[in-house]
Amino acid sequence: SDVTWAPGNSRAIVAYPDGSKVLYDFATQQQSTLPRAMSSFSFDPSGTKLASLYLGSSRAEQWLVVSNADGSQIQLVEPVGGKVQNFKPSWSPIGQIVGLFAEAVDGDRQEVVPIGRNGENFRSFLAPGRGFTAACAPSGERILYSVHNAASQGRPELYLADGRADSFGANSVSLGLATSADWCS
Repeated sequence: SDVTWAPGNSRAIVAYPDGSKVLYDFATQQQSTLPRAMSSFSFDPSGTKLASLYLGSSRAEQWLVVSNADGSQIQLVEPVGGKVQNFKPSWSPIGQIVGLFAEAVDGDRQEVVPIGRNGENFRSFLAPGRGFTAACAPSGERILYSVHNAASQGRPELYLADGRADSFGANSVSLGLATSADWCS
């Protein structure tokens, strides 16, 4: 039902409709089964580590986690606390950020908080819309993000901003393009 590719396309996580997930390594032709509770994967730049959501049966067992690519050695990073839809595992190319938390402030703005590997909650920024979706530049220095608001009539619009953890979202500039960041490469 879903595939998440590692950098260099040497590994992929394949999620099946029954909820099982498998890491397949194309170089070694080996596979590993990941815990069913893991979802929403993002590989680190080396393709050896994962950021993901670990969704246990209770709110106390819902976390943003970091693990080895095969799901072993899970490190708890940030409790999700029942706000699963607000968290997105997103490992930055620089490695400073492993996830993003976005929550509505009002009808036309979201507060976005980058989350560090060691539980750091870096400075947040206010995105000028809802539906925050981001893609990092290969260097990790900039992010391309999209949001929609009343002025855009609900269509996503692209913005370019700083992508480093210490200035995430700063110097945001509208590109004047009506499309979503996840449709860009």
